[in-house]
Amino acid sequence: MDIEQMRRDAEAPVKADAASAEAVACDLAAAFVDDPLFNWFSRTDGRRDQARLNFFRFFMKALALPSGETLRPASGGGAAIWMASETQGPNSLRDELRALPIMLGLTGWARFSRMIKLRGVMDKAHPMERPHAYLWFLGVTPEA
Repeated sequence: MDIEQMRRDAEAPVKADAASAEAVACDLAAAFVDDPLFNWFSRTDGRRDQARLNFFRFFMKALALPSGETLRPASGGGAAIWMASETQGPNSLRDELRALPIMLGLTGWARFSRMIKLRGVMDKAHPMERPHAYLWFLGVTPEA
């Protein structure tokens, strides 16, 4: 990765699309490899890295691309996922069931309750009284 090119590209980020979704998922999976909060609720076995990548792939496909805006340097290396507050709120049972295998894959049974607790705290603290852009994820690859 050309770090200087990434820095120059970050000055005028581009919007991610379906063609760049895999690259964004890979960049964010790498960015969160040592994140303390992610590590608190993520599984601890040898499937951890793949589960994190699967999570970001799912997030991009199911949420970020259809309902949000993902900005990134054209050369990759990082991303910011913004979601409009109007898209937040209770999920349908169908959406919850669709996400369940990805969430269980990320946490495993042993840490699933941690994800539920975190989600409850975040939902409780998230202001919904006025429209706003919500920064879901912001990350750069470790080498960046």
